[in-house]
Amino acid sequence: MKKYLFSLLALFLQVQLVCTAATYYVSKDGTDTGEGSSWEKAWSPTKFFSELPKAESGSIFYVEGGEYIVNDALSIRKNVTISGGYYNSGERDLEGHPTVFSADLSSDDEIVRDIATFSLLRRKKLFFDVDALSIKYTGDNLNYLFKILDASLVRFDGVRFKGAKTSAIMFNSKSDLSLYLTNCDFYANPGAAVFFQTSARSLNIEKCSFRQNCLDSGLPCVGGLGTNNVDRLRVFDSSFEENGCEKSG
Repeated sequence: MKKYLFSLLALFLQVQLVCTAATYYVSKDGTDTGEGSSWEKAWSPTKFFSELPKAESGSIFYVEGGEYIVNDALSIRKNVTISGGYYNSGERDLEGHPTVFSADLSSDDEIVRDIATFSLLRRKKLFFDVDALSIKYTGDNLNYLFKILDASLVRFDGVRFKGAKTSAIMFNSKSDLSLYLTNCDFYANPGAAVFFQTSARSLNIEKCSFRQNCLDSGLPCVGGLGTNNVDRLRVFDSSFEENGCEKSG
């Protein structure tokens, strides 16, 4: 009898956990008062930014294509999925309607390849460089786009990240994290693309691109991808181009 009651209790708790997880929709045309329960009632970017740190474990966020300027680093404290590239109330086109999270607050970063300009910027220390490639930025870029703090399972699917001065995704926690990146694009970050400051369970990368992410300061110095200690690193069908670091690589 006790075994039967224990099984019922365990099942009840599992059902309760599933029920608390929710699906939310985010659109550039959404509202701060929207429920987020459908594309017609989608959240605004501001609402999404404020609710993400409070999301229940298992929550899924579908984010419409467009550029989203992040004014303050977004904290992830629970197991969530963020999926992008949507348009027309649910259709998906990752190339035609990319979902871009940008830390470039003034939208004025630029890629510099001219050698003369490169030398001038180097003397003024206004850029991070890889050979003749540099990313010129004005200094108002955020250090991070996403900070994973306590979650143990986080997924990004169909999302682009740009403009982060230190790293687009930073993990610094004692949680046993598994991070999944699918169909993601990290580009023109004057810092690293992804950096793990603490150990994690796994980092899984599939169909992603890392391009023109450059960093010239910080220890350790990372351009594209940096991990402190990951038990399992899996990279499939992904590309790394023109990532670098002045101090190391």
